Amino acid sequence: MKVIFILFLCFLVNLVSAQDFQYRIDSNVNTVKIDSIGKIIRELRNYNTKGNNRYLSYWEAYAYYKCAILSRVLKKEEDAEKFTEKAIEILESTKGKTTEDYALLGMLKNYQINFSGWLATIKLSNQAKTMAQKAIELDGDNLRAYLVLGINNYYTPELYGGKSKCEAYFKKAIALPDRTSENEFDPTWGKGDAFYFLLSYYKNRKDDGDQELFEKIDRLGIEIKEINRRRAGINFRMIKDSSVSVINYKNIILYNGAVHDSYRICRYIRFYRV
Repeated sequence: MKVIFILFLCFLVNLVSAQDFQYRIDSNVNTVKIDSIGKIIRELRNYNTKGNNRYLSYWEAYAYYKCAILSRVLKKEEDAEKFTEKAIEILESTKGKTTEDYALLGMLKNYQINFSGWLATIKLSNQAKTMAQKAIELDGDNLRAYLVLGINNYYTPELYGGKSKCEAYFKKAIALPDRTSENEFDPTWGKGDAFYFLLSYYKNRKDDGDQELFEKIDRLGIEIKEINRRRAGINFRMIKDSSVSVINYKNIILYNGAVHDSYRICRYIRFYRV
């Protein structure tokens, strides 16, 4: 009987891994389907009834994080705050945290600043940096940890050292692999986000940025298409959806086709040279 039960559990695990929760969650974020993400959360709970599968717990927290982002887009601040708190609760209760747990927890601490006063902001900012450093201690090649540090420094007031290190953090994240393990449960998100912030940083700074890096875009696994300037202008002028944002910087157009939060964190990003 035990053998049958174990085989059944193995079947469930294989089924879950094959479904690619990251893709499913992000796809629903892209189409602003918060109810569909709720269904995925319930599915994850059904697979993880005792809450002791850290991979499923990770994706549940990630799903709640995306629900928080969508809630803010829909102007439901209270829901967004509750979803953020729930995601943090899941990760903080996870035993034997991995580098990915700490990185996502750092991202959530960054995000929780949206709902906090000044004193709490300082505390949360420090907590986010601590989580990112713990993630790096466990895996120095975790790009999401450097993304957390970059976002944290990007939004820190310049009087307190803001924007002094974010360029290096974003470039580090871009240079690292999407995933360092061969475990299909582990996430791959974050590189597009880092590139978005890096271009935003260069645009706000009004300088040429890292031209050598721009020349290496093709090797970074980010889709680039050659299109003419006129066509690009028509396409982007036609975009009316508030979930879409565009940066045109140094003849590189960055098009964010996903819903983003106040940090402009996004998943589906396309770059075009014009």
